[in-house]
Amino acid sequence: QINLANAGCINHLRGMLLNADNEKTKCKIFLALHNLALNDFAITQFSSIVSIVINRCRLSPSNSLVRVNGLTLLINMSVLEYLHEEYMTNIYELGLLIESTIHYEDEALSSGKILVNLSTNKLNLENLLKITGVELKPIMNLFTSNIDQLSKSEDILLRFLSFYCNVADMIVNELKESEDSNNNSSSWLIDSTLQRQGALYFEFFDRDKQTLAKSLLRPQYTSIQINSQRKRLYQLMDKIRQYQLELSVVSN
Repeated sequence: QINLANAGCINHLRGMLLNADNEKTKCKIFLALHNLALNDFAITQFSSIVSIVINRCRLSPSNSLVRVNGLTLLINMSVLEYLHEEYMTNIYELGLLIESTIHYEDEALSSGKILVNLSTNKLNLENLLKITGVELKPIMNLFTSNIDQLSKSEDILLRFLSFYCNVADMIVNELKESEDSNNNSSSWLIDSTLQRQGALYFEFFDRDKQTLAKSLLRPQYTSIQINSQRKRLYQLMDKIRQYQLELSVVSN
């Protein structure tokens, strides 16, 4: 694999992926990249791959092999922090892809895994808050109502709740650091003018969304893990609201 990477194989596969016009070829390329991604050296050569894979997945039909293989590759690449910048550069396209996967449980589970991986890096916070297609209400309603019918609904819901908790944790830490240092470094967090409609940002900072979240996050299911994550997110969002009120008072 190192020899293949050195020989320009990854660059060649990248070029082929840009020009591939049939599902079988795209799948073979994704599988080849997936195998190369398992090698610590080869993965360092993966520049400019993320955006191509996101767009290929977006343009492919739901439940297609291209989607399955492409999402798997995106999961593997999202484990590596030095590739996160490419995800953040394509955050709007990633949001559109994730939104299109929500009603297909295998794809939704893959999307949840990608989001969890990206939300472990605090440098991603500002861009993650811009993502669309991951609003709390439709996710909670869809997967809590299907927990008994769909085998993967609980796993999917846990992934998305973990993602929300990770983002909320980063927000709380950012606000706390700003308060402790007595500076205004987190002022961008309360400036909604930078956000587009449907952005994740509003799930944490919009008053109506905050009120809705309190209702959605009340523990009411048999799953201990889900109730634990719901409780954690509820508490984190309450902290965000408190910091938000304090910042509002200070600014006035």
